[in-house]
Amino acid sequence: MVGKLENATSDGASALAAGLEQLLAPVVTECDQQVETVLASQNVLSENIDRVTQILAKLLESTPEPVVSSQAAKLSDIRRRITGLSNNVYGLQERLQKLHALRARLPVPLSATGEPLAQETEGGQEPGAVPEEAASDSASGQEEIGK
Repeated sequence: MVGKLENATSDGASALAAGLEQLLAPVVTECDQQVETVLASQNVLSENIDRVTQILAKLLESTPEPVVSSQAAKLSDIRRRITGLSNNVYGLQERLQKLHALRARLPVPLSATGEPLAQETEGGQEPGAVPEEAASDSASGQEEIGK
């Protein structure tokens, strides 16, 4: 009787883990892709701001001080805000990598016969597989999680 109860609890936990993974995996993947897109856009924006800063520096040499200095101050403020946003996006990316590492530690769902369910995710990886990016940071992520 106790063995049947343990099997039912184990099956329920496996089903719950599988359900949570199926529910969250697409959301985490989409969020990760969007973070990558934002990072690429911010890199392009940062390069353009650097280019405009250089052009403004040249204009500053040939234009009266009050006209250019106000524009240079605005550009400097924009650069500071972009840097802050970039830092936030990098923080989000680190959190996503930690989520990938936590997902990899989830138990593999079992079928009624006790065999692991053969499920593949969008990338062709097993549900518990750690993406390459998250694998390199999983040790540091686990240290922070343990704190």
